Amino acid sequence: MIIGRHISSPKQFQFRPPYQAKDAANYEPPSVILAHPTLDYVFAFLPARNGFPGIGTIYQRGGTVDHWFPSGTLSFPPGAGIVGGRWLPNGREWAVDQVGIPYRLAPRGPQINLCDVSLLLVSEDCTIQLVLVRNWSDTLQVTTKCSLIHPFLSNQASATRRRPEPILTQKCIGASIGLNYLDSTVYVAFRSRSSPVPPVRSTPYDTSIADGDLLALPCDLDLPGTQTEVSISLVNISQREGSNPGNRRRSHSVYAR
Repeated sequence: MIIGRHISSPKQFQFRPPYQAKDAANYEPPSVILAHPTLDYVFAFLPARNGFPGIGTIYQRGGTVDHWFPSGTLSFPPGAGIVGGRWLPNGREWAVDQVGIPYRLAPRGPQINLCDVSLLLVSEDCTIQLVLVRNWSDTLQVTTKCSLIHPFLSNQASATRRRPEPILTQKCIGASIGLNYLDSTVYVAFRSRSSPVPPVRSTPYDTSIADGDLLALPCDLDLPGTQTEVSISLVNISQREGSNPGNRRRSHSVYAR
């Protein structure tokens, strides 16, 4: 359940959950809540229990401050839940100088056109993805995604380039996204936890080992232990026009370096 409150009022209001009441026991409280700078949109991610997929929902504000309705929902499989994200600026932002005169700031981050708002999300599998909200569509559009630990390998290229066999499993446990003025690069700092991949054995262990015969026991001490590290990845987002000059649809590609 997500509860909101206007800053100038003690009255609370609820966001409608994205699941049926009978399924409430399968979901945890929201672990990630991202409010849009204009306060017109809110993203919330609810982790799941019992192997169910997590749910990410974008809420849009209605006619009053206490009325919010779901604009779209995304499903995230176990092991790929959302750990961080950031809304991308939609055009140039406004600011006020010392004497109260408004002015427009320089563009910040990648400029995504032909959408109401856009959102970058980082998931537990060390992947970043771009989500678009368009006023002519009732569903959220995940245009593309890429790995933060395999540079220059996006979801489009994964079908043709084979990833190396992992020695460690790497799980992202937190992420922060930074943007810079007059720079389309997205800076992602993320914390990940690595643990050894369980070895694949062709034969099962012999459970009839005699007492004292310790040399017959399997030994995995040569595998590195669990470790935590902080990494920084630079992500570029490019936008391509459609092949038809009269077609306003555009495609996006994302790669990390």
